[in-house]
Amino acid sequence: MRNRNLVAASVALLAVSCSEKQEPAHTTYTFSQDDSCTNECQIANETQCAEGKIRTCMTDAEGCRYWTELTECPVGSCRNGEECSPLDCDSECSDLLYTACTCSSSDPCGWQNDGYCDAACADAFPEDYFTDGADCESCNDGVQNSDEVGVDCGGSCPPCDDVIRFKSIDVGGDHACVMDFTGHAYCWGRNDDGQAESPTGQYLGVAAGYKDSCGLTSDGEIDCWGKFFSASELPDGPFVSLDVDGISGCALDASGHASCWGNILGHGSTPSRQFLEVKVGWAEWACGIDTSHHIVCWGTDSSGNLDSPSGEFSHLGVGKEHACAVALDGHLECWGYNYHSQAVAPAGTNFVAVDAGRYHTCALNDGGQIVCFGSNASEQCDSPQGAFAQLSLGWDSSCALDSNGVLTCWGTEL
Repeated sequence: MRNRNLVAASVALLAVSCSEKQEPAHTTYTFSQDDSCTNECQIANETQCAEGKIRTCMTDAEGCRYWTELTECPVGSCRNGEECSPLDCDSECSDLLYTACTCSSSDPCGWQNDGYCDAACADAFPEDYFTDGADCESCNDGVQNSDEVGVDCGGSCPPCDDVIRFKSIDVGGDHACVMDFTGHAYCWGRNDDGQAESPTGQYLGVAAGYKDSCGLTSDGEIDCWGKFFSASELPDGPFVSLDVDGISGCALDASGHASCWGNILGHGSTPSRQFLEVKVGWAEWACGIDTSHHIVCWGTDSSGNLDSPSGEFSHLGVGKEHACAVALDGHLECWGYNYHSQAVAPAGTNFVAVDAGRYHTCALNDGGQIVCFGSNASEQCDSPQGAFAQLSLGWDSSCALDSNGVLTCWGTEL
């Protein structure tokens, strides 16, 4: 087994901005001259916020516009009074999201006791890092306090040492990319088409695919490097998250609408609904969890990979031709190609995250332990001991980040 240690702490950021403090009164607009359609709203994709929730103006198949039901503010945004607003309102806290999730003394974003911060961070960080009682101000006051081992670090604050730390990791086919806390990306591994070149500039997120890598620039636009993705085919943003795999990619905007590019476009249209998360598969397909926590898949159906399960889910992992998802009660559901038993979910109701590779799958439980199943031909299922906070799988490689920012990789060396 090959283990390599880097560093990281990551959480996906999905932000939305609304300026209205009160929900505007509904206005009715006449759609057609014969009054066959009465619109509830006028501007497609317009959003409104009220009571910490958001709704969107949608258009149905007949061209009629209607308001969606009010849903919770997206993960990564604040519920500050009556509006959904970006996490920037949490400026009094540390730049690390897991520290922002511990706010209570100043609590600028209203995290304390609302139950939402815990749900937003649970997939990425263990319980120690999203305890509502912690004092986030002490992590940014220039003084060594209480359980800190240094000034503004250690204990309930981010660790302090000489190791370079990264904010996120994504493993592609035979290469991977990480992003540090300043937004700079670093890639390594197979680089025959430039997919592992480290780009310049700052990013909001990075993703590694087969022969390409992509990042979200600071203004939410997609930037890709490698072989297949040309700038002319990339959709216009701004976007708040993205995923690439194989020769396809998808990105979500602030309202949760998906835009895809690459080979997946030749295999059906992208669903017109709001998503919390979208993951792309190797074989020109994708799955997403919508705002009602239901899974929908589209693209090429080669091994039952589009036959997603019913129920409500919180997290999703999509591989070559199989996928797995974490249900709201913590159990795993898997579907698709299963020759190597990569779609045979282990028992248990304490899982918080999952990802899928070519012929293997790994899941993370609420204690931070990793459980892998499927093909182990390259030791990609020989997961390390310890408590981890995030994982990412490639072709025959696996990587995981612990809560202190250490990145460990095993399987085929990248």
